[in-house]
Amino acid sequence: ADALRVDPGFLTGQPYPPSNASQALVTGVTHRIRRLVGRIALPPDAQSPVPLDEAEAAVARAVATAEDGDESALASTLPELLAGVATADSPPTERARRKDLGCQVLLLAAGLLRRLGHWDLAWTLTHEAEQRIGPGGGVLLEQARLLCACGHPDQALARVARGSGTAPGDRDPFDDVQPDQIRDAELASLVAVAQAITGHPGTAMRTVDSAERRAGSPAALAVLAATRVVLAVESGAVDKVHGLLDAVDQTTLAPADRASLLVTAAAAAARQDAIGDAVIHLTEADRLAPLRTGLDPFARDLLIVLPTHAHHADTSPALRFLADRAGLSPHDPGSR
Repeated sequence: ADALRVDPGFLTGQPYPPSNASQALVTGVTHRIRRLVGRIALPPDAQSPVPLDEAEAAVARAVATAEDGDESALASTLPELLAGVATADSPPTERARRKDLGCQVLLLAAGLLRRLGHWDLAWTLTHEAEQRIGPGGGVLLEQARLLCACGHPDQALARVARGSGTAPGDRDPFDDVQPDQIRDAELASLVAVAQAITGHPGTAMRTVDSAERRAGSPAALAVLAATRVVLAVESGAVDKVHGLLDAVDQTTLAPADRASLLVTAAAAAARQDAIGDAVIHLTEADRLAPLRTGLDPFARDLLIVLPTHAHHADTSPALRFLADRAGLSPHDPGSR
């Protein structure tokens, strides 16, 4: 940015410049991925691919990194994975497994780009994954998430209905969806939130109830219990959030999911003027996944608003620390 004499935001596509090296790495990965998109759509490279066991281990590490909410480590890994795993040719006996690994990488990259707000490029990657393995499973989930992020929950619901072989309003869209338990819970969670946003809170609660009856693992139940917290905030029942939060077995949630839940709980606490509780939730979210939390637009909004409502001196140092981590200190141009 200095060499070109432009604002860093012009290069990163973000509404604010990165405040540290980790943020810069994450926001700058978009351009590295964009350069690879054309190559991903081409026929696989003829060169010898990375051995299958090494590719599987690398993708497993990337999945774990995403679940941990370590956006910096994920951003540093994805371009190499996209250039290798997602584009490499393979022997016929390995082709199906390598195709699946490549799609996992595409969806990991799409998820990161979605969180950064680069929805056009994220959609391109989900489309490429859909071309390879079809519209179900992780592709359906990521596309529905992307549509919700774009402000189209109605289209997300229609996309889930089409992907599960049902028509919107026809019958329970999960009748034909048979993914693994945790993915089923994530899809149910997404649909319930979309239903609440579109003005159908009763339907949203029935969706969660139905999914809980099918859930077969503590992790799936925790995802759905966390969804009830989000639904309470969405419907304005912030007084119920504390009790609902206590009902969530957070030990079974991935750190990134726990951090997201705590940001939601912080928002509910702030709306009740419980600033101390909001700061506690944000501090824990920052401990679990600092960069994921620091780049979350909702967490950033809270860190801008909360200092004006903080009435106790003991909350100020914690708020200043969190604001500094996110690059939102008053002296920082990123706070404007």
